[in-house]
Amino acid sequence: LLCFNASYAYKPVTLYVTNQFGKATMKTTGGPNSLCLPTWKDNVSPPNQSPNQPPKLDHFTCYNVLPVSSGMYGMKAPATTKVLDEFSAPTYVGEKIGTANGLCVPTTKLVKSVLYQPQTDNDLSLLCFPGASTPIWKMVYDQNQFGTGKIFPTNLREELCLPSTVVLSK
Repeated sequence: LLCFNASYAYKPVTLYVTNQFGKATMKTTGGPNSLCLPTWKDNVSPPNQSPNQPPKLDHFTCYNVLPVSSGMYGMKAPATTKVLDEFSAPTYVGEKIGTANGLCVPTTKLVKSVLYQPQTDNDLSLLCFPGASTPIWKMVYDQNQFGTGKIFPTNLREELCLPSTVVLSK
């Protein structure tokens, strides 16, 4: 996923989130902060893939979230989680997991009369936890429906995002 800044007026909502770390009652803190697109990437040359974005992957709109209260935050992440991804060195990196602060939800998007919908009605959202910095590639070629280009990743938003079920409060 490659994320672009996005914002529009939005009334905060309360929601119930469940994943492998537990359950929490969270509240969005305002409108969205980003729109994330399925994206091919390569650190050597432009991907030049067809189709222009990876299939079977949703678009996501992401929001900042906070627990409604500490008593309603039932996420129990291990103090240290071992993760390995393609941006880090070929060894496991210890990552401290903080309190969840982001939620990305599957999104329907319309671009130039083409409708991009979530893959299924039951797609999971992503609840994101802040983490520690990891080594990253200095430059990456990307390709998605917006085109092909170079991006220069930063470690400003290191996160661990877990598939999560979200139910809006009534």
